[in-house]
Amino acid sequence: MKNLFSFCTSTIFFLYSLVAQTPLSDGFIYEKNISESEAKIAKANNKFQEFHNLNTSNYDVKYYRLAVEINPNINFISGNVTNYFVPTEDAGMSEIKLDCAEALQVDSAKYHGNNVTFSVVIDEQRTFYFPNTITKGNLDSLTIFYHGTPVSTGFGSFYKGVHGANSAPIVWTFSVPYGAKDWWICKNTLDDKADSLDLFVKTLSQYKAVGNGKLVEILPDADGISHSFHWKHRYPITSYLVATSVTNYSSYSDYLVSPNNDSLEILNFVYPENLTAAKQGTIALLPVIQFYESKFGKYPFRKEKFGHAQFGWGGGMEHQTMVFVTNFDKGLLAHELAHQWFGDAITCGTFRDVWLNEGFATYVTALADEPNSAITFKNWKASTINAITAQTNGSVYNPDTTDYNRIFDYRLTYQKGAMLLNMLRYKIGDSAFFAGMKAYMADTTLVYKYAQTINFHNQMTVTSGQNLAFFFQKWFYSEGYPKYDLRWAQTADAKIVVKLNQTTSHPSVIFYEMPVEIRFRNATRDTTVRFEHIFSGQIEYFNLGFTPTFVGFDPENNIVCKKTVTKDISLAASELEDEILLQIAPNPVANILKINVLENYIQKISLYDVSGKLMSQKGFDHAVEAAIDCSNLTSSATYFVEILLNNQKIIRKKIIKI
Repeated sequence: MKNLFSFCTSTIFFLYSLVAQTPLSDGFIYEKNISESEAKIAKANNKFQEFHNLNTSNYDVKYYRLAVEINPNINFISGNVTNYFVPTEDAGMSEIKLDCAEALQVDSAKYHGNNVTFSVVIDEQRTFYFPNTITKGNLDSLTIFYHGTPVSTGFGSFYKGVHGANSAPIVWTFSVPYGAKDWWICKNTLDDKADSLDLFVKTLSQYKAVGNGKLVEILPDADGISHSFHWKHRYPITSYLVATSVTNYSSYSDYLVSPNNDSLEILNFVYPENLTAAKQGTIALLPVIQFYESKFGKYPFRKEKFGHAQFGWGGGMEHQTMVFVTNFDKGLLAHELAHQWFGDAITCGTFRDVWLNEGFATYVTALADEPNSAITFKNWKASTINAITAQTNGSVYNPDTTDYNRIFDYRLTYQKGAMLLNMLRYKIGDSAFFAGMKAYMADTTLVYKYAQTINFHNQMTVTSGQNLAFFFQKWFYSEGYPKYDLRWAQTADAKIVVKLNQTTSHPSVIFYEMPVEIRFRNATRDTTVRFEHIFSGQIEYFNLGFTPTFVGFDPENNIVCKKTVTKDISLAASELEDEILLQIAPNPVANILKINVLENYIQKISLYDVSGKLMSQKGFDHAVEAAIDCSNLTSSATYFVEILLNNQKIIRKKIIKI
């Protein structure tokens, strides 16, 4: 048997022996091994593709009634599934295609109580033929009886193993990304969630079976040796999040007590040998749930429950309302909990956008450290930035979903995706960011459905009131990161002058427009200034009132970048020379801005707003003075004037419109 602790899924983190004593965010140093194993397994099975199928696009699945029988001592499954659906095309439906692995044998299929014919498996689908055409918009159903010995694909879609000193048997399912069809017959896509689900799992009486939603009853079987667990889930769910696991579980509940009788049950199924450790771990998750609810809105499945089921992989999987975890480390539990918002309630609409699941959960888990330990959160950002900038290329966006290693790229999907969120928060501010996250989770066109990055982009644009097109174009779609070179000096009149140059690590981006922060400090004084960096070579002056002995760029590690800081006394002299040779007045300007130069000539003057947009431009022929009309510019705004001199020297200055 393979060492299961060497592999993980798209949401697996934190090997127990490594992270049991670490803060939530520290566990992410182990994600690299996890993402690499994900990619290797997916590539070996040759299954990764865009998660849509035109063969199943002509109907909307509404409900599944899935009844299976599992004996954890045997690698086998039998059962039946009833699929309720609505045709969505004008032509209606005379047949239906469902995803089904070759290992599953269909015994019969019934439509309105009568047997219907069906095809052999072709491209992991079976076609079932109706006796008549079902018209568009009409709800109908089909029941399929099947059995088989599942061939486990992906990350272990149907796995039989053992646990504990007595080798207690266990079977679990693990359907991400395409494994649902290995153990039940369904519509296995990323564009259609069933509105609800009933899951019945029959097993021997000494075992317990977990599932999605609420446990509504345990039914003893007439044979006296078996019983069935009935789990009812009344929220939309995508196929890869449906799951069950069967073994000799011990079970108990924690409760997040809330006012107005809105308490939340956390139902836990654990190996008996780990019961004590589990109880200590799950109770520690309650403050994390409260934190997430305060930031992102109520737990999305509050009418039912949240739960944990222990299984034998090296981490966890975010099965809706019943996550599977290897252990009960707080960091692991916090990550899988985060997915209930980001990944389950709102699921990525394509695997090009899987960062909406993984990058979000990565950041949210680290974020949970911030209220109690700002230094832990800051250190997490530093280590994450170092990992991202270890290579010069790569985007959060994945241009090719057939590239398995790229989909599960730890550096890009997980870490850069997480830091994209951090940089967005830094850019628009905490208030707008968290309001936007709540609005995203409250968007009725997305919640309990699917989202793509453009949906999140649009929501944050509305909430912040800022144009974020450049931000997402450069940080999501494009590759690389900025490299900043900060030079500073003190002028003769005690001002601090800084010159900030920028190059980029990849040619897909010429320049990153970002707000930047510089920290100035001496033995008694400490201050941080912030300004918009809109061009390389930008010069700023500050009246600090003290002489700094330390200057730091991006002191809170908010920007994915590399950076150098240098004290350069020659900078003060050169900038003073520019001030003497070129005069701009008035500043602030109301209507006409006048520019005079000595010992040179003006060739061109350009005006830009803070986003880098060119507002106006005018050429000159050996002019020593010029006037620019600024009356059409927006008042109470900052602009930059760029003067090209005859010797090709460019001087940029900040002006304010009043």
